[in-house]
Amino acid sequence: MKVFVGGIITETNTFSPVPTGFDDYVIVRPDSSDSALESKTLTHLQNLIQQKGLTFYPSFIAIAEPGGITTRSAYEQLHEMLLEELKQLLPVDLIPIEFSNYCITAQSREHRLNSRPASLQRLFQASQQQSTIFS
Repeated sequence: MKVFVGGIITETNTFSPVPTGFDDYVIVRPDSSDSALESKTLTHLQNLIQQKGLTFYPSFIAIAEPGGITTRSAYEQLHEMLLEELKQLLPVDLIPIEFSNYCITAQSREHRLNSRPASLQRLFQASQQQSTIFS
């Protein structure tokens, strides 16, 4: 069984006037030295998955410090990067994806919570098979 792992995480403070852009995110991969905690998390997941006899297909975890609303372009760029990596690794059987509940993006003049079901649905459609997706 092939397991694809990745995610986008931040905590949004809606009162902050400073938006969170793409450059505010650190993209962490297994064994990355950029951010020890997130790298260790991916490495730990890799160990757990491999101990179960499954194949680990790592992507990245993009994480930003708590800040203002994530710009729509930043979120879409990270989301597309994640989808592209998934497409390159197809077919996969299991897709645990982390999308922070606290990441709020700007769309026009309105603020909205990221739609976890819509994001997961896009990932499922990208897999074009019976993958199991959870977050």
